[in-house]
This record gives sequence, structure tokens and C-alpha cells, in this order.
Amino acid sequence: MNIIGPTSTRIDQSSSNVNTPKFPQSTKLELFMNISKKNLWFLSILLLLITGGQEPCAAEEQSQLSALNSKFREYYATARSREIEASTPLILCYADRLVLLNGIQRQEVANIKDRYTTFKTVAHIPLALYCLLYKEPIIERSRQKLVDFKTLIEKARAELKDHDLSVKELDRQYKMIDTCLTFIDKALAQKELSAKELQAFTRSLRSDILQNAYLAVGSQLAVIDQTVAEWRQKLGKDFDKIKIVIVGGHMPRQGNSNFQYFCRLFKEKEEGNRIIYMEGLNSDTDALNLLGTHILDEGVAVSFFNDKWRMHRDLLSDGAAQYLKEHPPSK
Repeated sequence: MNIIGPTSTRIDQSSSNVNTPKFPQSTKLELFMNISKKNLWFLSILLLLITGGQEPCAAEEQSQLSALNSKFREYYATARSREIEASTPLILCYADRLVLLNGIQRQEVANIKDRYTTFKTVAHIPLALYCLLYKEPIIERSRQKLVDFKTLIEKARAELKDHDLSVKELDRQYKMIDTCLTFIDKALAQKELSAKELQAFTRSLRSDILQNAYLAVGSQLAVIDQTVAEWRQKLGKDFDKIKIVIVGGHMPRQGNSNFQYFCRLFKEKEEGNRIIYMEGLNSDTDALNLLGTHILDEGVAVSFFNDKWRMHRDLLSDGAAQYLKEHPPSK
């Protein structure tokens, strides 16, 4: 092994050169201690290489903090699973179906019938035309799409008589469709469509669209009510402790029709107690995990803050409000 310092002295243990300084048998540490002070820098570098430049205490501390936080997540997940197991019976209300979970039993019932789909589809025709034209006033750029859409509308119109509609309801659907077909013909006959013309068309169908929405949701809520009544009878006293998870999108959250139904049924005024709204997810597992989180966090909120609603807002919210009051964002 060769050890070369900043001086001209060279130590070569494998050489028999008489000029090589002789050192007594000792440990490596003792050898380094016998080197002149000028070579102490080498010892420092060597130790740095051996430890990899690490600070064992800091690294160990960070590792322990990470392990501690992981243990919290483990305990939380276990507690949430325990709450999920104890949460049935439970109704999951999706946009198109109801699911009853009762122990290991699962029953699913569709809440979308033909009437719902028919009324909603007809109402979508003027909405589709708006989407196609509101940013594209030059008709030539949309001409082929308008022609193709007109053909599709005409074919669908011919099928309406085969659906579950009264004569009065059928006539009103024909009227809506014919208004749309007339608008398409008018648009195709000119080079450009003004925003004023498009708005006049959409406003003319406002009341019919809202009436279709009423008939569609009425059809859906009637199925939901019938299904829930059957489940109430089936569950008996267990129905009194049932919880509801509404699965829906972001935009229809406010005033969601299914949420309104269950609020009326259980005389609830807000989300979070017996009724939970789940946004952006769409599976039984997602719904169960959300329910477990709600139940567990309610216990946390009461235990820590004596306020069952405290965990329904960000735990950091008070601190954030205080900090931003003291330190306004830079302008």
C-alpha cells in the first residue's frame, strides 16, 4: 500500500529500499498519528471517504421520522378498515344505479329507465349544436358535421314512437327536434352564424329542455324511491343506521338530485353526517374507503377538538389563515 502526502516522503511497505523510513509494528491509526501535522489533511479526507460524507445522526433521525410517519399511516389504514367493516348496511348511489352492501351481500339495481334516456337525449340535441357552433361562426368549417348530425337526428326522430312516451310527451319531443332541424337548415343556407342568432335558438328551447330534465329526473327518482322502500322493508331495524354515499361529478354537486332525495328521506340538511358525497371516483372500494375516512375522522375530530365537523375541512386551514394574515402573499 502506498501512502503519498504533500511532502516528498514516500512510504512503500513492499519495497526494501534503505531510504524508506522504518515504522514500528502498530495499528493503522497509530501509523497515521506518527505522520507529521502536514499530513493530517490526508486523514481527514480518508475518513470523509470512509463515511461517504454522511452525517449518521441526521440520516438516522430522518429515517426514524419517516418510519414513525409510516407507522401512523399503517395504524390509520387499519382503523379505517375496522370502521368500514362495521359500517354496513350501506347504500352507494351512482349516477345510473343503486348498490346495497349488507355484510358480504351486495345487491345492485339500475335506476335509469328508457324514459330517462329518451328525455335526456332529446334535450342534448340543441346542446350539441351549441357546442359545435359557439366558437365557430363560419358555417363552411362546420358544414359536413352539421349535415351528418342532421341525418342522425332524422333517424333518431323516426324511432321516438317506439319509446315509453305519452302522445303529449311524444309531440313535444317532435317539436323540439323539428326546431333543431330548422335551425340547421338555416345555418347551412348562410355563410356565417352570429352569436345573437345562436342565442335566440338556444333560448327558444330553454323551457322544453327544463321540462325534459324534470321528466327524466322524475323517472329516475321514482325508481330510487321504490328500490329504497323495498330495502327498508328488507332490512327492518337495520335500516335506521344505514349510511349513504352519493357518487357524482364536480359540476352537478350543488343541488345534486340524488343528494336532494336522501336529504329529504332522512331529514338531513347537509352532507357529512349520514350522507356523504364522493366526487371524481367511481367504484365500491373508493366509496367504502371514503366512508371509512369520514367515520374515523369524525371520531378524531370529537376526541381532539370536541367538534365533529372539524376534519371536514383541512386540518391546516386555521394555520394557513393565520399565516396568510400575518404574511400576505407577495405582490
